[in-house]
Amino acid sequence: MSVSPMSVSSLLSVATAELPAAGDPVLAHFRLTALADPNMLSRLLEHFAKRSLVPERWLSQRLDGPEGDMLQIEVECHLRDADTAQYVGRCLAQIPGVTACVVLSD
Repeated sequence: MSVSPMSVSSLLSVATAELPAAGDPVLAHFRLTALADPNMLSRLLEHFAKRSLVPERWLSQRLDGPEGDMLQIEVECHLRDADTAQYVGRCLAQIPGVTACVVLSD
């Protein structure tokens, strides 16, 4: 059985253990897996830029996967609250070519 990248782009795992209160500022960690597309990194970064956010850390690595070249991306960014972190994670997971997105909040 083959699964197309578009059908799994909405996959979003949320770590809910020890989430801070909704109004407390958080350092959010986003871990993504995506197809290695020349425009993928700019499409991901756009979601931070349109909220006037500059990530604290951005790490991306190109990997050979069973379905072709993939990107593994880790982003850390200070956000207003845990709800905003979850919302940004859902937005990132909906980008075509994103196959997984995990959001962790400190």
